[in-house]
Amino acid sequence: GGETPEETFNLFVNSLKNENVDLAVKYVVLDIERRQRYYEEFNGMKQEGKLKEYIEGWPKWEDWSQTKDNYTDWESRAEVYYGKTINKPMMIYDSYLKKDTEIQSGTYVQERIVFIKNQNNIWKIESF
Repeated sequence: GGETPEETFNLFVNSLKNENVDLAVKYVVLDIERRQRYYEEFNGMKQEGKLKEYIEGWPKWEDWSQTKDNYTDWESRAEVYYGKTINKPMMIYDSYLKKDTEIQSGTYVQERIVFIKNQNNIWKIESF
């Protein structure tokens, strides 16, 4: 991990851009099951030739918004999210409901990343 959530994020993203899955999963918390799941998922994308496309679609660090509250204090826990803002209501077809549904204007979270600082004061990705 890195000394800051931003550094950890950039190390993680760059590892995936270089298709170094082994290194990328080292930026994820030391939860062996979760790390293994990410490893299999990223390695599968790499084998299919889709890993670079996946990670290139991620916004740059500056495009993520930070959550700051009592829980995500940025001392031991941090969270960033990327949202899409819809300026006016729009209709979409909901395949689950099998009908058109109106989406109200607002900001909708598309992606969220949670970071935690470990006992060595290194930031790791807890979830995304």
